[in-house]
Amino acid sequence: MLRFIFFYFFLTSVSLPHNVSATPGLPPGLPLSAQPSSSPTPQPIEKPLFEQIEDSKRFIQEAQETFKRMQSPATAAAIAGAGLPATLQTDLLSAAGNALRNFQRYAESLQTLDRFSKNLSARQALAESGGSPGLEDTEIALVRDRLNSTTQALDAATSELKILADTTQENASHLPKLDQAIKQFSNPPATEADNWQLTLAKLRKTETESLLLANDAQKKVLTLRIASLEKDAHADKKLLQAEATAVSPGKSSDALARL
Repeated sequence: MLRFIFFYFFLTSVSLPHNVSATPGLPPGLPLSAQPSSSPTPQPIEKPLFEQIEDSKRFIQEAQETFKRMQSPATAAAIAGAGLPATLQTDLLSAAGNALRNFQRYAESLQTLDRFSKNLSARQALAESGGSPGLEDTEIALVRDRLNSTTQALDAATSELKILADTTQENASHLPKLDQAIKQFSNPPATEADNWQLTLAKLRKTETESLLLANDAQKKVLTLRIASLEKDAHADKKLLQAEATAVSPGKSSDALARL
């Protein structure tokens, strides 16, 4: 089983000032507890799922506010006043928009995880139901077709998980370069132009971190989906095995109905 990086976070974002033309400020970013660690230890304790869902809502709200400010006329005027090209605002909007979409995808995956968790006990009971004979020929054919479809879905989910794990690792490798891009500016930035360039650098880091969060949550969804498909396949196999051994027909029909 693949091992995954779990991200943990608290809301300590820095808000953009409303007077963007005076000081562009910094976009909301993930605190240190939410960022991947360069060392495997120590690992923080993961928040309960319901707290992660609440945090994701706040991340989305922060990202929406940042996106609105980056697309405002005040931002365009401030960029022009700093002697920077108008394309900088396009870059700011791109990074802010991607971060917003990533946080939304992250929240959706957490909601899916919540639904999966609530169904796990029912699936476990079904997998342990045993199954027994007494199926009609048409029912046997349906179970076999369903088992074939489940096997195909299982293969697809497993492949998707591997691809996602590989791309996540690749995206995480970009973080050191993004950190370096931020460190090249003095603190505070020497000029208004540097301040806006720093804002872009931090937004791009937030964009990558939010993508890692979204991918991590999606990997958890795929992991649970694979486990659920395996349980479904196991239950169908038990039904077919019970039919083949022709024992206790009543329980088999009951298990089929639960499936």
